[in-house]
Amino acid sequence: MKKNVWKLPLLLAALLSLAACSNDDDTKSITDSNATSTTNYAYIVNNGNWNANDGAVMSLNMSDKSWVMKDIYKACNGKGIGDAQDLAIADGQLFVTSTTGDKVEVLKMDGEIIKTVPMKNRSPRYIIADGNEVYFTAYSGYVYRMNASNYTVDDSVQVGDHPEALAVADGKIYVANSGYGTGNTVSVIDEASFKKTKDIQVALDPYNQMIAVGSKVFLISDLDFTDNLLQVIDVATGKVTSLTSASTMAYDPLSSSLVCIFDAYSSTKPKPTYFRYDLSTGKTTSLSGLSIVKDPGQVSVDPSTGQIYVVDNESYSAPCSIYVFDSNGNKLRTLTNVGYGTEQVVFNPNGKVN
Repeated sequence: MKKNVWKLPLLLAALLSLAACSNDDDTKSITDSNATSTTNYAYIVNNGNWNANDGAVMSLNMSDKSWVMKDIYKACNGKGIGDAQDLAIADGQLFVTSTTGDKVEVLKMDGEIIKTVPMKNRSPRYIIADGNEVYFTAYSGYVYRMNASNYTVDDSVQVGDHPEALAVADGKIYVANSGYGTGNTVSVIDEASFKKTKDIQVALDPYNQMIAVGSKVFLISDLDFTDNLLQVIDVATGKVTSLTSASTMAYDPLSSSLVCIFDAYSSTKPKPTYFRYDLSTGKTTSLSGLSIVKDPGQVSVDPSTGQIYVVDNESYSAPCSIYVFDSNGNKLRTLTNVGYGTEQVVFNPNGKVN
């Protein structure tokens, strides 16, 4: 069973003027005595609920000692986005995939639509940017390439069944073929020619977790959901090595480690465990302070501060929360009512905290 795969949306019709971008109806904030200022700090991606049009792209900014969240898509465009599955930042723009909406939205950093790119009957999933190219998987079984300047989908390559996460390493694109629970391969695409060169066998059901760090590609397979397996692919040799049990991960460049959560999806599952995986030594270190999150979803790490953001999915019928911790696992704050079906936090490389 997949969690948070199909939940979503028909779009509302009306458009507002650009002045709607200042609408505060969907703004939420939390006071933080340590807050100073920020610019386009991060974005929260919300998948939403099935046919509810309550997915969202939220901005996360800091002003007047408060962290402020706002549904920027709705505020700027006067309609809901439907579902937002994943987001990539390229060339000062936001590229957002919408799975059941069958589209990719290209947005200004404030959420205003630049262009909606229809992907009829393709169901776009996960998206990454590399230079001036944007790549995204789709349930059609293909990876598509979009130019970040003119928003043209100029090529595609067939990979495997129900491709999900993808990553770029050493001029190659790695794609997890989930098979909707039955797949066990990662396809490799040569970035220059945009042709598939081979498939690499991995553990059952590589899903939505893949990160490239140098000459290594880390991924997680969901197996049968009573366990989840973190693996690494050596880019030079194609060798796959099993590392440890983990169900979600985020890269922390400041400590050269992966922040991991193991939360088996099972009726008899143990309590979630939280830990760091050191990329140099392979050693794990507990992050027990994160255990206050009872039903964790995705984890994200702010690359500029090392702060850890953990989504709490306590109820699919209620908005999610995000717990924020320092690099040692000490709680800093909780962001509440961040949206339905929260997928992740994406940090703006040009955003900063002063």
